[in-house]
Amino acid sequence: MRRNKQIILTILITLILLILVWLAGQNRSSVKYAAAYAARCDIPAGFQITADQLITVEIPEELLTDSYLTDASLIVGQWTTLPIQTGELISKPRLTPEASGLVYPDSGPGRRLMTIELEAVDANGFWLAAGSRVDLFLIPRNRESLTDIQVLENVRIMDIFSEDGEKTGLAPTTSGGAKLICLDLCLEQVHIINNAAGLYTIRLAAINESATDSD
Repeated sequence: MRRNKQIILTILITLILLILVWLAGQNRSSVKYAAAYAARCDIPAGFQITADQLITVEIPEELLTDSYLTDASLIVGQWTTLPIQTGELISKPRLTPEASGLVYPDSGPGRRLMTIELEAVDANGFWLAAGSRVDLFLIPRNRESLTDIQVLENVRIMDIFSEDGEKTGLAPTTSGGAKLICLDLCLEQVHIINNAAGLYTIRLAAINESATDSD
């Protein structure tokens, strides 16, 4: 008798589980899905998107807003205004039809990015890195003139490149070879540096932002 009860109980539990599975399937089938495009890999800002950088993903229609793109022809050939991470859905605000008006996320609105070439000997101090703060000294090449040394204080380095244009982000100022240093400037500072071309030697001093006491 006890054995029969156990068999009946087992059958009932199995039936309940089957019903629950069936109900779950019914609920899932009631959700409508739509295809949207996402990034197959990381796509940096300022890059033109190609078809092999895209994948299609299925998402519930209720989550698919007008900003997400479902037509590859509206994506391929467009330029990214901000970095797009792997798996991120492609949205209209991240794209622009021309490689202009790009947003540089590490620089403020209206700032100017300018790259200058400096020999290691002119980059005083120790190590330089993206994000370092420096003072720029514009020293007249004709020291007999009455022109004063000009100083641009607290300028931020956006990035550092090698001579062949490869992004390094970090460089010792004591090593040989020229460095291409991208600076975050205001318009007035850009004018000063441009007017100094050929007339001034630009030297750089890194600012120590550490709170460590040097005593």
